[in-house]
Amino acid sequence: MDDGYMAEYHPEHWVIEDRYTLEEAIGAYGHIEYLYDFGDGWTHTITIEKVIDDYDIPHPQCIDGAGDRPFEDVGGPSGFAEALDVLANPSHPEHESLNRWITMHARPTFDLKQVNLNLKLTGF
Repeated sequence: MDDGYMAEYHPEHWVIEDRYTLEEAIGAYGHIEYLYDFGDGWTHTITIEKVIDDYDIPHPQCIDGAGDRPFEDVGGPSGFAEALDVLANPSHPEHESLNRWITMHARPTFDLKQVNLNLKLTGF
């Protein structure tokens, strides 16, 4: 979180996910920080935009998104930013090798339909 608080070190704040709704788990905070990949430090903010009591779809849905997902093993947010700088500069000494590496590890662009299908298939 913004103040450096890390929930993984405070089990008294852990939430058993099948006992609470996301709204109940987030409570007064209004959002949660999700740390993906402890080694690289990818942090995602999850915010409840709206609660629909008579929601007829039994799984979460993504309402919006943008951009491509970062390629694997790029070294976290700072490594990703550096890789983008290298890719944007064809005269950079690492441009060609990084471009080849990324081509071998092709990643799809953001696809809202696919994201929602994945959410549906996860069995939430």
